[in-house]
Amino acid sequence: MFQKYPVMNVSTEQRKNIESYNMAINDGEYELEDVHCNLCGSMNKKILFENDRYGINQYTVVCRKCGLVYSSPRLTAESARKFYESDEYRRIYDKNSLTHIFEMKYKKAINYTCKSFKPDNYRDLMFIDFLRESNILYDTVCEIGAAGGHNLVPFKKMGKGVTGVEYSKKLVQLGQAKGINMLQGSIENIDKPYDLVILIHVLEHFHNPVQQIKKLKEYINKYLFIEVPGIVKSVPSLQNAHLYYFSTNTLFRCVSESGFKIVTYQTINSNDFIMALFEKGNNQLYYYDFPKEVRRTLYIVNRFKINNFIRNIVRKLPFGDKILNRVIRILKAKKYNKQ
Repeated sequence: MFQKYPVMNVSTEQRKNIESYNMAINDGEYELEDVHCNLCGSMNKKILFENDRYGINQYTVVCRKCGLVYSSPRLTAESARKFYESDEYRRIYDKNSLTHIFEMKYKKAINYTCKSFKPDNYRDLMFIDFLRESNILYDTVCEIGAAGGHNLVPFKKMGKGVTGVEYSKKLVQLGQAKGINMLQGSIENIDKPYDLVILIHVLEHFHNPVQQIKKLKEYINKYLFIEVPGIVKSVPSLQNAHLYYFSTNTLFRCVSESGFKIVTYQTINSNDFIMALFEKGNNQLYYYDFPKEVRRTLYIVNRFKINNFIRNIVRKLPFGDKILNRVIRILKAKKYNKQ
């Protein structure tokens, strides 16, 4: 009971796609593999949850040695490639069509204006403001896992040379139709080095983050920007395609092992997303207290489970949902007043 992650409501179409995915797993169309910790190599892990937010069977574990949170077993690299290229990934997670989602995001991007970076509440494209206030110099930008390339539109408006790399053939075509330079594939399909490479909600999908960032380093002249859902104050939203859930400690360790040093970072208060800028050319490892990180992670997870257990009890009471919503509004108001 305490290893079940809360399942969200999904549309009828999403439910069909989830059932199709589960059938593909059962029929062996997608293969799974059990993996060791990508940071320390340990196989000593503790199961935290047995499913993701869509109800897909997916174990999320924590390394008992270093505290890295990851998925195991998981899709093999070849199965993951098939999953992303088929667009099944986005059909499960998004209620609207790819074209509709792209057009909405492109419209936001084309109308985006720079604002002061404030880490209180997350908003689309706020990483642009984060980078602007980092005062770095660059002329070319490449985004890996670029979807239709909407994140590159503000850079293009600034006069930067931009390229997006994306698995989905359809999304590549949508971006190209808007005049965005797009390449189909992944790291191995990058055409040349760029001053700035960005990974926005992509690193958590990598099968071997340390090795893949080392490979990516060959195509980076100066900087690497990463945005990931973090396990900072609470448990992030779990989904089967997310293979890793980073804290600041495990993220910095991962990237430093790949030959980068941290320039600046921020965690977003409203959702625990981590934004971090790294510079190429440093072989010094980032160190942290492994046992302390394990304890911190287990504390966050156990608190989440207790809160979810209480929430489920309250919902079963007469007017339980109204009571719960009232409490949530009060707590949010107190948090806002503290800020």
